[in-house]
Amino acid sequence: MDLPEGSPVLKRESTITSTLSLEKHDEEKTGVRVEELLDDASDIAVEIIKKAEDVAVQVISTEDDPTLPVLTFRTIFLGVGLSIFSAVLATIYTFKPQNASVSQLFCLIIAYVLGTSMAAFIPSHGYWRYLNPGPFNIKEHTAIVIMASTASSVAIAMEVIAAIDLFYNTRLNAGVAIFQIFASQMLGYGMAGMLSKPP
Repeated sequence: MDLPEGSPVLKRESTITSTLSLEKHDEEKTGVRVEELLDDASDIAVEIIKKAEDVAVQVISTEDDPTLPVLTFRTIFLGVGLSIFSAVLATIYTFKPQNASVSQLFCLIIAYVLGTSMAAFIPSHGYWRYLNPGPFNIKEHTAIVIMASTASSVAIAMEVIAAIDLFYNTRLNAGVAIFQIFASQMLGYGMAGMLSKPP
């Protein structure tokens, strides 16, 4: 089939010719032959990711830098601040028909933005180096997200305290209520510790 002149459809021969001419131009420009690049590319081991576990092993870096600081002012300030925000919001909306909670993705993104902002704007020389020891790192980010996402779920003991107040007209002392919640939360950690294998 003959195409009219100026047709946007290219014939196979012209496409191959233009590809070869581009490869020849690249070879002349860089001094590297295309066949050499293809031979080098065949030496690279390609593994297909099939399961979620493969992502953790192949995509995420397993190297650790022990020189990175973890327990810094940024970690404590942002971790406690986001934990308070998450816990208060989750507790208030537990007793309402509309449900609002702070997702882990929100905690992850806002922790990174606030952490890098603090690293950029807090001075890092003199006595300020204790507040800003260097660039915001992955260990600080991880600790902040763990703190904030753990606090974003409401303790079940909160519903017990609310039921005692609502159905039995008994208001617990604030200290008793706080320690009841704390004790019930620590019960799970204690059981996990007792049932875990010793090193």
